[in-house]
Amino acid sequence: MRILCLWAFFLVFLNAALPLEEAKELLDAGRYQEAYEPLKKAMAMVENPPIGWRRVLASLCMELNKTDEAIEVYKGIVPDNESKEEDFIGLFYAYAIYGDEKKALGVLTAAQTAGKLNKESNLTLFSSVLAQNGGAMRAAKIMRRAIGEGRIVKSAQNYERLFHLYRQAREYKEALNAIDSALAVEANERLYTKCAYTAFEAADYAKAIESAKRALELNATRADNLRFLIGAAAIEIKDYRMARSVFGEVLKSRRHAKRARNWLNYLDDLTRENSFNI
Repeated sequence: MRILCLWAFFLVFLNAALPLEEAKELLDAGRYQEAYEPLKKAMAMVENPPIGWRRVLASLCMELNKTDEAIEVYKGIVPDNESKEEDFIGLFYAYAIYGDEKKALGVLTAAQTAGKLNKESNLTLFSSVLAQNGGAMRAAKIMRRAIGEGRIVKSAQNYERLFHLYRQAREYKEALNAIDSALAVEANERLYTKCAYTAFEAADYAKAIESAKRALELNATRADNLRFLIGAAAIEIKDYRMARSVFGEVLKSRRHAKRARNWLNYLDDLTRENSFNI
């Protein structure tokens, strides 16, 4: 009896092999539309098609814009013990194309929970999608942990991504730590500029001044705006001489001279009031 069952099973796979081979040849030739029917036929002849067959069908459905069917196929794959990270990512993109952002995020969350979200590109994708859906702080924690564990490279670009996540969460102290890490890897005027503005928002005026000056030393593209930042920060720490000096530099600019004059007038009023209060 057992031999008969095995023989029947073998015959089913043998019969399925013919349309499957046809589908493979058409896929190799890039004739995706024509490969769809023989692949479906082969799968219909098997009670439980191998996961590899289902992966091919899901990818083919995505290629042919059969998004609904791709979703259903992927949904049958991801609970399988043999499922891979790419299966979850495929389902994520299918939901994303379909416009269901909530389910798309849910797929990435499930992948992370299942321990099947490990590639750097997919971890950064998850962090980005999570932040876009109001989870910036959680995304920052996930990315920081992944960097610490070595699953994400300690590059200036990745530290900058971490910086943006913390900044979006309004965690300015952590954002500054992240941008400092980026600067330790690759110091450039763009990162120093971001550091300067964020430090000002965090009321760390000394760091804002220092970072803005470093950006200017590296030929920052919007130098006058950084000088205004230095001047405003200098006023906050009551270093009026520094403030007057940088605003005086901006007076040389035709574009920003009027704004610089307004700041100097404000500085005159401020120092006059302070002298009266002494």
